[in-house]
Amino acid sequence: NYMINMGFWNKLLKREEKYITVGLAATPNVSEQFKGIIYDDTFKINKDIGEEHPFDFKLTQALYKGFPLTFGAIDKIVDFMVGPGFYIKSEDPRAEKIINDFLREVEFDSVLRTWVKEGLISNGFLEIGGAKNKVPDGLKILPSHEMFVKRDKFGEVLQYNQVKNKISNKISFEPYQIAHLKYNAIGSEAYGLGILYPCLDTANKLLKAQKDMQTLLERKANNPFILIVG
Repeated sequence: NYMINMGFWNKLLKREEKYITVGLAATPNVSEQFKGIIYDDTFKINKDIGEEHPFDFKLTQALYKGFPLTFGAIDKIVDFMVGPGFYIKSEDPRAEKIINDFLREVEFDSVLRTWVKEGLISNGFLEIGGAKNKVPDGLKILPSHEMFVKRDKFGEVLQYNQVKNKISNKISFEPYQIAHLKYNAIGSEAYGLGILYPCLDTANKLLKAQKDMQTLLERKANNPFILIVG
């Protein structure tokens, strides 16, 4: 839980050039100029909204909702990760009080479960409400299939964009307004694959086999035809 949520805590407590960290020593915000380029013109990028999704996130969402095996597996993993609960420990009592008060106000237990579940299914996008460098005033889960990441060629996130139906309805977010949870990201990719995408082909075969078996059973259960030829 600690490793998963460090990005969120940093966003919560960040203060310009210095910030309070939970469980770690205070670290200055050092800016570096990277040289390595993470992508080129061959990448599927929409300049208006950002990088395209590696797959249709609605596919894994539908698989979770409609296939009991994946539904149970995801929920069980979430229970293992979030069920035991979590606690805040800090050498600075101010940081501990800020975080605990905030978690109670936004009912973070429930939000965390949904955020982790979204990350496992596709990608989790959590909107952090409030002004920059201030304690957030709320959290909200955003639909992953509508969210896009816009980065520069060095991999620095410039913007998050939410697109509903068409690009003209784009809603833009600054990097500090979104906590992006991505599982199984390969290399420097902007999105994670989650844990269901690698199972799509196997799940499709299982579902097809079940459908074929049901068809055979229905035909076998019907009254047989007795045909006499000749």
